[in-house]
Amino acid sequence: MIERWMFKTVEVWAVGLLCVAGFLAIILVSALAREHAEGNRRFGPAGEAAHFLSMVPETIASLGAQAIGGQKVVLAVTEERFEGESGLAVHGDPDALRAEGYLLLSRYDGDRHRSLVELVDLAGGRIVHRWEPDFAAQNERSEVVSSLTVVPRDNAPNRARMFHPLLTPDGGLVFQNMTPLTRVDSCGRLDWLTQKLFHHSIEPHPEGGYLASAFLEPQTIEGVGRRFKEDAIVHVSDGGEILFERSVPALLIANGHAHLVFGQDFYSDDPLHLNDVQYAPFDGPHWKKGDLFLSLRNVSAIVQYRPSTDEVVWMKQGPWVNQHDVDILDAHRIAIFNNNRFNGRHGAYVDGVNTVMVYDFATDSVSEPYRGAMERLDIRTISEGRSEILSDGGVFIEESNYGRAVRLAADGSLLWSFVNRAGDGRVYLLSWSRYIPKETGRAVLRALSEGGCAIPPEPAGSASRSPEAVQSRDLSVYKGLAAAGAAP
Repeated sequence: MIERWMFKTVEVWAVGLLCVAGFLAIILVSALAREHAEGNRRFGPAGEAAHFLSMVPETIASLGAQAIGGQKVVLAVTEERFEGESGLAVHGDPDALRAEGYLLLSRYDGDRHRSLVELVDLAGGRIVHRWEPDFAAQNERSEVVSSLTVVPRDNAPNRARMFHPLLTPDGGLVFQNMTPLTRVDSCGRLDWLTQKLFHHSIEPHPEGGYLASAFLEPQTIEGVGRRFKEDAIVHVSDGGEILFERSVPALLIANGHAHLVFGQDFYSDDPLHLNDVQYAPFDGPHWKKGDLFLSLRNVSAIVQYRPSTDEVVWMKQGPWVNQHDVDILDAHRIAIFNNNRFNGRHGAYVDGVNTVMVYDFATDSVSEPYRGAMERLDIRTISEGRSEILSDGGVFIEESNYGRAVRLAADGSLLWSFVNRAGDGRVYLLSWSRYIPKETGRAVLRALSEGGCAIPPEPAGSASRSPEAVQSRDLSVYKGLAAAGAAP
């Protein structure tokens, strides 16, 4: 019977009709997928289904690459730019490093197939501590159920990242990976985690605890879908309790800025993209102590928000484009890491290079003091990225997408660079590292000397390309430093 069906004569017109119908179906699905990809949600589930089908080839290719190379392939950079560069490299006079502090280096280790954080003594070129948390234990403690991510899958031990780790005075770390905000002790053991999804920056709150970005689920504003990213400003206590939270879309709507949330041509699940929250630690002519500066990437806006009155006091869109990271420099200036990212027809790209922009409230002017140096070094991370202008007038920059960090002097000269290359020759991502001042690093080292945690040894036969001349040191070295009241 099967044979009769398979070899049954079919009219040519029927075959032609099926071909035409199939061709029209392909066109229809393609059109729906394109509309959905461009942000048009008017076709609802049909658009979602078409977009899902259009992503199948890319998904299969990604899964195939991961099957061959392991999960780490998704954390390798997509463009090789620093041929011959690996680890920590000193440029110019090595004596210039004597005054350097520490680098809290958050990176994916392509040899260990996991993320870790290292405290690097820049003056001595050595790793003085390392944190390797148990991501599986972290996932087991999480009770978060989200439409935005699946924590055990996306925070799996071989693909988790440790975003913007904050070093605590006792040698612990606070970090996230679009996961619950997590604190580990100096040994990397889990202290606590929140039952809420956090993302992007983490900063110390002057009154204690941490200031960070989170997502609110279920969403609190009307007219949005379950995958809408409702960014929130959250103050978390030292013990992991939520002390304050405020929806960013809601505060904008309440202050007459609904156009930032709903004013785009098509509905977007991510209209704002909060990526940094900075606390004003003092009163000044242009802000009050306790004001918060918010960086909203997807509308290229810096917003000054006053929690005490729930007011948007000031806002400026551009000239920065798709920026990350806003910092308060003094009583009248703020600095912004300008990704200069353009979302073009064929995808996102950096228009030239990233820059560090300094906005002066007193003169309503913008300057770019490091543009020449950043052009010379071709710094151009498309997304992510951090900068911090230091007390000596120089700047620390992380080029996250390309696995490179650099330190520039005030005159723009390059003091040192770090490229996160592994033994397989590939460069892997960085995850928002921090420059730690020397005195802060010394104080933490003294605390670590009492923590009872030696640095985990390098795996036998490891080809790890940690910073050049890096050596692991046992606890006895810390004790000697603490007794002497100094750090290397």
